[in-house]
Amino acid sequence: CRNLYIESSCLLRLCLFIAGSYIARRSNFSLEFLKGWANYEGRLPKSFHGRDNGAIHMWLVEQLRPTPMMLDRCKKIWNTSTDYGTLSQFTVCCRELLKAAQLQHIAILEKGKGWARDGWLTNSHWNPSSDFMFHARKEADKKQYKNNDIGKLSGDSYFPWFDTLRTPLNLQNCRNETLRWDHDSNLIVPSSAIFRRLNDWRREVKRDYSRILNHIINEKYG
Repeated sequence: CRNLYIESSCLLRLCLFIAGSYIARRSNFSLEFLKGWANYEGRLPKSFHGRDNGAIHMWLVEQLRPTPMMLDRCKKIWNTSTDYGTLSQFTVCCRELLKAAQLQHIAILEKGKGWARDGWLTNSHWNPSSDFMFHARKEADKKQYKNNDIGKLSGDSYFPWFDTLRTPLNLQNCRNETLRWDHDSNLIVPSSAIFRRLNDWRREVKRDYSRILNHIINEKYG
């Protein structure tokens, strides 16, 4: 990820689309962009809106200033979202608008090119040479793994996770730069296994994207 820090034309980097992990250069553009995103809290529709992740999709699209017809279609889908399935239609709609866009000062990293990923994609298994940061780890979704979970890279989706540390995390110790984490070796697997599992997910997501896009094209929204 070293190039992320030295490309002078890029003021903001986003993993696709991990709303909780981004790199921003200190600049007026970055500050205004982030404030606009934060202020979207007061503009969220009364639907299954996806919180900050839904907001970043619409905020990015609004920066493109697309034609009213294109923008209205995405907004109508968002305003009527009821679950993750219908919310996916909204995100696909936005991403289609972003695909051919030239977002000045913003770079969106493709899958597999970022620095963070959801741990549940590999049932919380990882490898220190290929993983850097996990996303989507809320305490409410934390589970204790069982013996039959060890080495099993497929598991429940959205968003259960296992603690990869043997010793509970003490935030007070994070300032200690010499601290060595006590990782649970039961959840460490070869990088090749991680990449196979992630590639399986990538193919599945690509199929779903095409299916959802076809639905959007053929569906009429109000």
